[in-house]
Amino acid sequence: MFSVLCYTKTLSYLQGRLRLLHLDSSPLTKKDILRHHDFTQSHHHPVFHYALNPAHICDTFLRVTTPIRVLICVRSVPENFHLRGWLRWTYRKHKNLKFVFLLGQSEIKPSIDHLVKKESRSNNDIIQGNFTDMPLNKTYKTMMGFRWATKHCPQAQYIVFQDETFKINPAKMMAVIEERNRPNLLYAGNLVKKEERTSKRHNARYIPNEEYPLRFLPSYISSSTFLVSKDVALKLEANLNSVKIVRLDDVFLGLVALLSDVILVHLNMTFDKCVDSKFQEILVCDMFKTTEDALRAWRDFTNNNVRIMSWQRILFINLFISIQYSKQEQATRQVIRTAYVINKKTHWRRRQRQPLNALCTLSI
Repeated sequence: MFSVLCYTKTLSYLQGRLRLLHLDSSPLTKKDILRHHDFTQSHHHPVFHYALNPAHICDTFLRVTTPIRVLICVRSVPENFHLRGWLRWTYRKHKNLKFVFLLGQSEIKPSIDHLVKKESRSNNDIIQGNFTDMPLNKTYKTMMGFRWATKHCPQAQYIVFQDETFKINPAKMMAVIEERNRPNLLYAGNLVKKEERTSKRHNARYIPNEEYPLRFLPSYISSSTFLVSKDVALKLEANLNSVKIVRLDDVFLGLVALLSDVILVHLNMTFDKCVDSKFQEILVCDMFKTTEDALRAWRDFTNNNVRIMSWQRILFINLFISIQYSKQEQATRQVIRTAYVINKKTHWRRRQRQPLNALCTLSI
């Protein structure tokens, strides 16, 4: 009896595996999607108003002699002053790049928005919308970036969207663009051709059935980092209001691209941790995977910015605590046990040794 039961279960498992192997892996077409559900809509999405708007930041593109002008739109969280400071320092030498940060209104503390305004007055590179900054509103943030870029930065030939924990290799990105025969019709990044929609609510990729009732998602470009040419950005922006909102911005843009007849191009972007010896060979890397990465970035940043303001230094310490907003294990977070405090002068001084958690006292 036991042998028969094991045989039956094994046969059932193998049949299930065979069904998965014979599953059609071809991506969904426009006809496939519209046959099962109409994602188009006639009404407009909420209108975004800018609390902060650096409308003239791209005017300096007119003085750039290089034929390639790239705008980088960084999706950031209001509380992450340290990451924005790190990215400004990272991209500071590239004159043919302009970057802006896309933010919503802080859902944690109203005082954060006041500090963001002070940061904006100092750097003039923050776009803040009138919606709450939360994971479910990431699609709003991406839509705001498209609308701002097409209206306020028409000088840019290409637009890059990235999350704030990633680092782009500008030289490699320029080389990839220059290798293309045509400067237009480009929507490129890590292409996902066919992915099954997850039904687990705790999963970060969860989409409710009422938003997307199909079993498989449309082909899409991963939103962590992607590149679009100006003509594609204009085409996508013009059709944003024609497609129903999906909480995952890459899936939403995949629907918009599919219904707009925009072709997706696979561009191999390595999202592994940044290693100096390999960075020249890759397009994108994940800068802050571990606390060791944060420590190395912090040392580089502070050693080269001895004149930065004290409050910026304090906020940069939070990098140790909120890398990718993760809640790492206590043992991992205790890798760095030395807390640094600010001297009244322009350099850092080691005051005492204490657990990393003590740095929380320096948070806003």
